[in-house]
Amino acid sequence: MEVRDLVSKEFQTIGEEDFLSKAVGMFREGKVKPGGALLVVDGRGKCKGVLTERMIVRSR
Repeated sequence: MEVRDLVSKEFQTIGEEDFLSKAVGMFREGKVKPGGALLVVDGRGKCKGVLTERMIVRSR
């Protein structure tokens, strides 16, 4: 089995300048699968990183 057989091609994105409350809402509303992550993008749509629910919880 190869990585491409397991990788998710569907993901939710959030802007790097969006408020954290928006990300929290996306997790609470179930827009992100449990254990999943948001892809953080810049104004051009370029991936800047990922944000997990665990990261949010640890930041509080």
